[in-house]
Amino acid sequence: MARMLVDKQIRKMLPVDPFVDCIVRRDGGKKVMSYGLDSFGYDIRLGNDFCYPVADVVLDPKGDGEMYTKPIKITSPITMQPRTHILGRSLETIKMLDNVFAIVFPKSSYARMGVIAHITPIDPGYKGQLTVEISNLSGRAAKIYPREGIAKLVFFIGRPKSKYTGSYSGKNGVNPIG
Repeated sequence: MARMLVDKQIRKMLPVDPFVDCIVRRDGGKKVMSYGLDSFGYDIRLGNDFCYPVADVVLDPKGDGEMYTKPIKITSPITMQPRTHILGRSLETIKMLDNVFAIVFPKSSYARMGVIAHITPIDPGYKGQLTVEISNLSGRAAKIYPREGIAKLVFFIGRPKSKYTGSYSGKNGVNPIG
C-alpha cells in the first residue's frame, strides 16, 4: 500500500535540484507563481526552454520528435494564444528513489484561467528534468511565467515491482516524443 509523503519526508528523501525549503510567493518584493516545498508536496518551476508544435504537421505519439521546433530559450512571460499548447521543462532536476512515485497537479491559478500544465506520473527511479505540456484550453490569450511555479508534485512511497527504465529517464531539457 502506498503512503503520501509530507514535507519532512520529502526534505529527507528526495533529491530535487535546486531545492527550495519553503513556499516562495514573493521574490525580491515581486509577486510570483509560488514554488518550493509545502506541507504535502513540492511546487516545481517552469524552466526557460520551450518547443512549439511545427505548423501543418500531424502530431503522432509514435513519431520521431520532428513535430516540434528545437528548444527556444525564453526568459520573459509568454503569451499563449487560445487553444494552443507548448512543451517546456521543469527548472528542477528530480531523482526519484526506487520506492517513490509522484503524481502531478496543475497550479490552481493557471487552471482557473483554462491553462493546464500536465506531466505524466513520475515513476520510481526516474532521473532528470520533467517535460511539461502546457495547454491553453480557454478561448482567450493567457500568460505563463518561466522560472516561476507551474505544477505541484505529490509524492507516494510504496513497494514497487521495478524501477523506471523508460526512454526519458536521465534526459534534461524539453523531450518531445521519441
